[in-house]
Amino acid sequence: MCFQLNDLMVMAVKYQALLCKRPQDLLLVTLNHIDEIRTFVLGDSHVSDLLDYTYSLLFSVRYSCVAVICTRLEFDACLLNSE
Repeated sequence: MCFQLNDLMVMAVKYQALLCKRPQDLLLVTLNHIDEIRTFVLGDSHVSDLLDYTYSLLFSVRYSCVAVICTRLEFDACLLNSE
């Protein structure tokens, strides 16, 4: 069976995703891939702008999730203290 480069890349990404034990690990894998893409498109400002936008989206989602988790933990702590 002959694999094409694209098939091998997809298999590698799937393997990396399977190794992630936490959502943060998947985020780090994604950021590493974006950093690597950035090295290939150094001369293209439009693609660089799109990658910057992707970074900002990923971080806004990450920090909003952290805020929700922290709020939930504070809420649970308040419930425990009131009992």
